[in-house]
Amino acid sequence: MAEDRATNTDVDDTLTIEREILRALCREDAGGETNRFARELSGYSWREPEHATVFRAIQSLAARGRRSWREELPAEATRMGFPDVEWRRYFDEADAANANKMPLAKLVTRLLSFGAQAPKG
Repeated sequence: MAEDRATNTDVDDTLTIEREILRALCREDAGGETNRFARELSGYSWREPEHATVFRAIQSLAARGRRSWREELPAEATRMGFPDVEWRRYFDEADAANANKMPLAKLVTRLLSFGAQAPKG
């Protein structure tokens, strides 16, 4: 039972960190770091399908040098076949104000370490 709780906590932590990274990347101030972190995360297996969609949309736009995420990311995800992304989770200013204050680089490192520990299955 304790093992199940630890596993659920790990999954919850991973999903939270995924969401925080995507929120940070969606902010205008992510700027030039977007491409760097997109490369670092390119091999990561996102646990939440919506997170994977948001990340692929970010990668696509970042590769084209786009920075007006609020308007362009929803359109890009729709073109990819995913019109139902809850974008307020990534752009809502109230959520952003309460967002994890950990630097993006540390969030990425932590997420990648969770990914390395995840059972392949």
